[in-house]
Amino acid sequence: MTVYLLTETFDEQSSMSPQVQHIRKHKDSIRAHANIVLCTSSYLTESDDAALLYDALQKSSWPNQAVLMINDDTVLSYNVHITLLSFIRYMRAIILPNLMLQQLTGEQNESQAIRKIFQNQQLTTLYLSHQKTYVRFTKNSTNGTEPRSIQQVITELQHDL
Repeated sequence: MTVYLLTETFDEQSSMSPQVQHIRKHKDSIRAHANIVLCTSSYLTESDDAALLYDALQKSSWPNQAVLMINDDTVLSYNVHITLLSFIRYMRAIILPNLMLQQLTGEQNESQAIRKIFQNQQLTTLYLSHQKTYVRFTKNSTNGTEPRSIQQVITELQHDL
């Protein structure tokens, strides 16, 4: 199963699994027959192509499974916050820093924030990252799993989505 990283900057790929390939335009993932596309927050908030991706997601004309990957250095300004919330509605999974979950949802504690994020109908999996390890939560099980590496996360996404 092919996994692509849709990002504005190539340096974001350096921390990814070698099985993930870099692309800059959402149409490239269609041409490459990608199964899963990791959309970085920098792509969604900085790329001119993001509006075209949003349109394709709204029309359900994008054949790939979309996963939102929020970067550690993302600053949740008002515009970034609104943009990410708009895209979350169409994502199957989200990978984000654990400190950002409560900011994104506006909830006071982590368990409330996890429940709120899963109110999204499409979302099935949430990964919270902390120091290069990832804890997995699902819509059916909001108890976190053992920490795992990004390579394990990619493998799980390939299996689950």
